[in-house]
Amino acid sequence: MDLELPPDPKVDEVPRTPDLWAALALTAQMHDAATAAEIATFLGYALAALGPFTLASKRGENRPGSDETTNWNYAVCSPADSENEFVVRSRTKPTPDQFTLIELVTAHARTALVASQARTYLAKEHETDATVQELSRTVARLRRESDVRTILTRLSTTLAGEEAIVSALNEVTGLPVGVEDAFGNLRVATPPRTTTRYRRIGGHNHADAIGRAIASGHPVRDGERLFQVVRPDRKLLGAVFLADPTRRAGDFEQFALEHCATALALQMAHQRSIAEAEMRLRRDLGADLLDGLDNDTACARADALGYDLRKPQRVHALRWSATDAHALVSASHRHLDASRQPALVVRRGDIIAIVADAALSPATLYAGVRRILGKPGVVGVGTIADDPASLPHSFSDSVRALEIREHSMRPEGIVHFDDLGVYRILDAHANTGDVHEFVREWLGPLLDYDRRHRSTMTETLTQYLEYGGHYDETAAALRIHRSTLRYRMSRIHELTGRDLHDVDNRLNFHLATRALQVLSGSEPEHPMSGGPGPPEGSGNA
Repeated sequence: MDLELPPDPKVDEVPRTPDLWAALALTAQMHDAATAAEIATFLGYALAALGPFTLASKRGENRPGSDETTNWNYAVCSPADSENEFVVRSRTKPTPDQFTLIELVTAHARTALVASQARTYLAKEHETDATVQELSRTVARLRRESDVRTILTRLSTTLAGEEAIVSALNEVTGLPVGVEDAFGNLRVATPPRTTTRYRRIGGHNHADAIGRAIASGHPVRDGERLFQVVRPDRKLLGAVFLADPTRRAGDFEQFALEHCATALALQMAHQRSIAEAEMRLRRDLGADLLDGLDNDTACARADALGYDLRKPQRVHALRWSATDAHALVSASHRHLDASRQPALVVRRGDIIAIVADAALSPATLYAGVRRILGKPGVVGVGTIADDPASLPHSFSDSVRALEIREHSMRPEGIVHFDDLGVYRILDAHANTGDVHEFVREWLGPLLDYDRRHRSTMTETLTQYLEYGGHYDETAAALRIHRSTLRYRMSRIHELTGRDLHDVDNRLNFHLATRALQVLSGSEPEHPMSGGPGPPEGSGNA
């Protein structure tokens, strides 16, 4: 700093009052400035108000009003910031009063620079703290996600089971967890449910809810539940859900749910492949049992599958109207799995044979399959097989019972071969030549009359015998008046020439009508008709 130059006589020693107030105002604005550049700008304007003084950076950057031709310089810098150093310049030496004002203004500038640097430092410090906190949260989240991924991967690769995977998800999220199968039935729940009623995902719109989740590819909401489908190789196996009534599940819970679905996909796909392999082995064993196996071989193969053939067994033959065999097999497996009933299911054409413990309830089996398929069918129940070698006979009896029921007046429901009575010697699998002749002998005149006159004499006699000869019940079943029934019975006596009051005649008529019911189901035309005859009128008697 050079103060030895003589004062310039052209420079006023005292600045004008308006200029002095402007300099002071600019000094106040320096303290409000946010950056060193703004402070330097205000300082330059304040110096110009004091006299012919300019401000330049030590790095050669001139401020407003600066002039490169200078004889006097005065340095201005912040004690803590060597980069923001400035120089006050003038062509002439300032007067003592001017110099005092320059020192005052530059002192304020240095203070403003220090404050600006402090604010900048604090802002950077706060920004650094926020960044550190965000990084800490990110690290914690990644650590939790890594822990979830590690736990679920270990459980799925070690095939620990669905319960272990679901329990792990419950532990990491703190929310109740459940797993449904592909049909919406609850497989696993943690914690265990205290009520037996369960509403599947989507309720009556289950298929729509599952389709929405498949299209999304991410967890979706269904009321109070957040769920993700379990679908390896585009094959739906079920869904896993978090019960979240307060909707507190966030990104981490969704991440855990997605990885749980992946772990369950591996587990459930493995279980499915094992079940399919076991099903093939069971199907092969069941088919061989129906064809005939010796007891030792049959028991050894059954033991390998965990099926007990040493208990008495029975064969059930199933056939459902307007239902293909594949759908009937699927429905049978679903019912048996749901009821935890071990069995061997075999397909024989359009008949499904089920080899099961003799204690299996045919009524429960029929009701379960009917509920799944939504329509009635027929279940023929064979005789009890005390050993595996007797199963072919039980199968044959079950098929005979099924076909007899199908050819009866009520072609649906359950029929036990042991309850067939006389039908066991009259069914269509036996030698029917003698049966045809027997029916023709006793019912031929009625059958011929019905064919010629399109009447119902044979049906009238059948119902009369079925209702034990009671006129009121028979007339109600035929929906005719009692007097009409009496007339028909009189005509039947005339046509057959046999007295229905005779015990032997009555028994033979009853057997003939029962045999006709069995035989009529095997041929499109009435098998007992005696061939075409000349028409003798029409109308029902």
